[in-house]
Amino acid sequence: MLLALAGRVCPKPLGSVFAIVTRCLHTVAPIHVPVVVVGAGPTGLVLSCLLSQYGIRHMVLERSQQLTQHPQAHYINNRTMEVFRGLPGLAAKVKARSPPLQQWRSFVYCEAMAAGQLLGEVDHFPGQTTAQAPAVVIRGLLGIASQGPEALQHLMSIHFSCPALGRSLLQQQRPAMLYFVFNRQIVAVVVAHDLEQGEFVAQVPYYPPLQSPADFTPEVCRQLIADAAGWSLAQLQQPAAAAAAGAAGPGQHGFQLHSVKSWAMSAVVAEDYCAWGSRVMLAGDAAHRFPPAGGFGMNTGIQDAHNLAWKLAAALHGKANSSLLSTYQSERRPVAQANAALSISNWHEAVRVPQALGLDPQAAGLVSQLASAAPLPQGVGRWLLESALAAGRGVAASILPLRKAALQQILSSGQSLRLQFPKEDLGVVYQQGAVDREGNAASGAAESGSSSSSSSRGLPYVPSTEVGGRLPHCTLAVLGQDGQQQQLVLSLDLVTPDRLGLNMLLVCSGSAGRYFIVRHSIFRPAT
Repeated sequence: MLLALAGRVCPKPLGSVFAIVTRCLHTVAPIHVPVVVVGAGPTGLVLSCLLSQYGIRHMVLERSQQLTQHPQAHYINNRTMEVFRGLPGLAAKVKARSPPLQQWRSFVYCEAMAAGQLLGEVDHFPGQTTAQAPAVVIRGLLGIASQGPEALQHLMSIHFSCPALGRSLLQQQRPAMLYFVFNRQIVAVVVAHDLEQGEFVAQVPYYPPLQSPADFTPEVCRQLIADAAGWSLAQLQQPAAAAAAGAAGPGQHGFQLHSVKSWAMSAVVAEDYCAWGSRVMLAGDAAHRFPPAGGFGMNTGIQDAHNLAWKLAAALHGKANSSLLSTYQSERRPVAQANAALSISNWHEAVRVPQALGLDPQAAGLVSQLASAAPLPQGVGRWLLESALAAGRGVAASILPLRKAALQQILSSGQSLRLQFPKEDLGVVYQQGAVDREGNAASGAAESGSSSSSSSRGLPYVPSTEVGGRLPHCTLAVLGQDGQQQQLVLSLDLVTPDRLGLNMLLVCSGSAGRYFIVRHSIFRPAT
């Protein structure tokens, strides 16, 4: 039996999993499956769907009894949408649920979301009008170490709904995916998940050990949200009828605070993706965790599942020997390492704006460490920290008019947080693993094609037929024997997850621009 750990964070995960399995074996007839997927997050569910298409019997174990209602990842990149395209109907459903591009194409920097100065705005889709289509415990129990910083920053994630705020932002023509808020009361990033329904998640930093999640009571969170919106608490919580000014329709309820969770921003990659003789494979959060800057976390996990699924299917169907499974680590771990480095670089770019205002998260963290280490009476250290944070916010608010030109320079020059990374998204090239590079010159680039240097990030994707790379997406004409076009097909649809093979394009010698599509097995016989 293979155990695929798909990265859901839970207390004593392996112990819980084995306890569940033990109870099942004692209460029902034994269930024999070749693969067990632990964790029904995005990575685990995609892996399950792909295994089903390959005809692999498996079981998915999940500790939660219901779907999470607390939004987390919210950006699906191009390569992940290509993976979804291979799962019947999924890509179309995701596209149907996506908001109009105009509502999430920008990052807005402001004093408050619905009031105050607009400090700047970055359009991440210039010229486009439509969109294109804890794991730490797990690793510890397996004896797998990780590399990278465990806590770059601590944040509280506050999930709330306020239809009136969403309507206000749309009416003021301030739609955005992210709102970076800087004022005397709060510094926060607010993620707009659905402006039309008014669903948001506010990310607010805090500094342990002097501050803790227990400080963020419902009353405190409501006030923080009002401060971020630029409204009074009474205005935020006014009845829905008054807020909507007579409007009616779905989602017209008033303000609601749904949930509050703490999390630590980290950038870690497991030293090994395979354990117990490749019978346990790590994917998703079990294998890597990144800062959210760039949106690589969930996307990298889903692409892990895509890589792992066909290898499991090939081995279990007897199309390849078990050594194929070891190539999962040699192909996917370098991608995670590159994406971790890229995410850290993105995060450093993200803090350039607050640094320009005198709000440096590292300086605030240092104040917290010094205040907590000093031999001070109980409560004094916390008072010093909060006084320093309040003073910093006050100074930043005072110098906003003086620093606006500097902020505009940062934003217009592309030195702030970015959203699109075409080369890193689509230009992954596996330099080793389940590829035969004989006679194919290596590109010399990093496996993910990414770099941590500011000048090389965000470069365009250049389609290539290099072995180990993604098959370029293009439209192909299918011609009849008479040379007339019969139908059009997409190159991506030549690679299908419902069978273990690949349609290969072969150039017909002597016929320029003519190709034959043939079936070719991509697996050697099992030995």
